[in-house]
Amino acid sequence: MKKTTVLILLFLILVIQLVLRLPFIAEPLEGDEGIYSSMAMWLDHGQLLYKDLIDLKPPLLFYLYLWIFKLFGWSALSLRWFSLFYSLAGTVAVFLIGRKLSADKLGLLAAALFAVFSGGPRIEGAGANAEVFMLLPMMLGLLFFLYQDKWGSRALLLAGLFSGAAIMIKQVALFNFLALAGFLVFESLQPHNKLWGIKKMAYLLLGCFVVPFLFAIYFLSKGALVYLIEAALFYGLRNIGPNVGFFAQRTLGIMLTENSFIWLLALAGSVHLWAAKKSFEQKYLVFWTAASFLGVYVGGYAFGHYYIQLIPGLCFLSALSLYYWRELGRSNLFRWSLTGLVVVLCVIVLSFQYKFYLVYSPDEVSMAKYNSPVNTIARDLGEKLRQETGPDDLIFPRLLYQLPLYSGRLSASKCYLSLGGSYLMDVADGLVLRRDFRTRQKMSLIRKELADFDRSLKDPRTKYVIYLRSAAPPDFAQVLRGSGYRYDEELSYPGPGVIVYKRVY
Repeated sequence: MKKTTVLILLFLILVIQLVLRLPFIAEPLEGDEGIYSSMAMWLDHGQLLYKDLIDLKPPLLFYLYLWIFKLFGWSALSLRWFSLFYSLAGTVAVFLIGRKLSADKLGLLAAALFAVFSGGPRIEGAGANAEVFMLLPMMLGLLFFLYQDKWGSRALLLAGLFSGAAIMIKQVALFNFLALAGFLVFESLQPHNKLWGIKKMAYLLLGCFVVPFLFAIYFLSKGALVYLIEAALFYGLRNIGPNVGFFAQRTLGIMLTENSFIWLLALAGSVHLWAAKKSFEQKYLVFWTAASFLGVYVGGYAFGHYYIQLIPGLCFLSALSLYYWRELGRSNLFRWSLTGLVVVLCVIVLSFQYKFYLVYSPDEVSMAKYNSPVNTIARDLGEKLRQETGPDDLIFPRLLYQLPLYSGRLSASKCYLSLGGSYLMDVADGLVLRRDFRTRQKMSLIRKELADFDRSLKDPRTKYVIYLRSAAPPDFAQVLRGSGYRYDEELSYPGPGVIVYKRVY
């Protein structure tokens, strides 16, 4: 295929991806995006992660948010547009990986699948969650790893460097890095490759440690290294071990309604790669995709955006399935049956998805994705709070973390763990909990959240407290009245509403 033709086709794929993402540009921010935005606002005011601001995500994610806002403006649209073009870079990375695995045709097939399926509404792929930003360095790590045959140690250093950056955005990228390291371990077991395999492992590990080491030095210089380790490492251990029933239900729902097409083709491609005499690099993709699946599986609860980690691997395997389509199965009957099933699944997916792209407004998109208008309420309420407060005032949102960015006012709370109102009250009442490791880590952070809660209410700059009725302890309203706040309004919708309290003294 001519180079000019390849570039034109890749450009058209990127245009299609851009068009598919446009319906989500004006969609209101969801809760996690609000947390990261609120953290970035405090970072811009000189606060220190994990010591002054408490969350369990690694630090690079929050600084990425800060850089986006400082470069492009403090608005939800800045975040959405950056995320869109960031995803286009991811599609280019997918193309380059596919081309390295076989040829331009495979790269274009993988890029086209990624362009279509990486931005689905159920997996929140058009948003700005940690998984979205983790994906590009994770894929660049794989790309440079595949180029070790040409670039040698430099490629492995870069593979480790980008893998380390991905881990510093979200910890679950560690599984994909371990898949790279596992390949080298296997290679080093071969008698004639043992010494060189060890050297290559050293280069990969050295590259991976660069970004975490730089952050460790920075936080050590600020006297906050122990807080980084506690929040981003030990506290994260409590999320390991999913709710299996929820995981199975969510996986089945996403497969059927959004990306069953690539699940089926990836399965067919995986079977064919191992049954046929294909390159070990192509077979290795099965393990890399399995590592991505582990990253989704250990997440505690399989929320839609967790599945973004799986999309590149599924697209690579699906592209290989299409690339070797004539080789699949031993008869035309098998291929025709597979084709018919693919067509049926495409019809199912389109019947669920078309409204997001052709019918729904941005607010309706948010409502359909989360089965709640709370994100739209948070946006509208934020605009109101911007008018009713001054630049130096604070607001205290509980589980409506989008409010600081929309209102332009800092959050009084600097703790974003959201361990649960009733659980906090139980701890405050001195209930005895299990004494295992994860509970001790959780207790330490709960105490910090309790202290943050008390400080936020007492801060005279806190003018409004906003919370979801469904997430508040039974006597929360009484606590607010005793702290100098009065009921202002309730923004109702189907289900418990958003409660607003205003400071009166």
